[in-house]
Amino acid sequence: MIDLNKTYRTESGLPVELYKKHDCGLFPIIGAIFEHNAWRPSCWGENDNKHHTAYNLVEVPNFKPSFILKRYTKLFDYFGLPLSIPDGILWLATDGDGMLYGYFNEPYCADQGFWDNYDDEKVKIAKIQIIGDWKQSKIEVNFNK
Repeated sequence: MIDLNKTYRTESGLPVELYKKHDCGLFPIIGAIFEHNAWRPSCWGENDNKHHTAYNLVEVPNFKPSFILKRYTKLFDYFGLPLSIPDGILWLATDGDGMLYGYFNEPYCADQGFWDNYDDEKVKIAKIQIIGDWKQSKIEVNFNK
């Protein structure tokens, strides 16, 4: 059931604004879809999120950034990719599968396609596409450079 207090997008990712609900009709939810740099009026069924043509709705989760995330992260440039990393991370390295981790201690190349460290403390940062040798992906986090 569509809730006017929630945020939605189309299945194809287009932004949606919902305005009001009529008391009757096959498509009582009234709103608009942002497509081709303009808002286009649209309507949907109340219970099944089905659009009168092909723009079905998907709920967008409402994530609120936590105080910890805002206060205890820093921006860092990882080979041209801007990242928000937690305080205390001293090293970044990407495994052979493209998973980027932050480490509190310098990791070593475990040679089975991943980086490791002796205390097993690491933080998953992002999934990225590797270009080149993953063994060259380790970098020290230094904000003074």
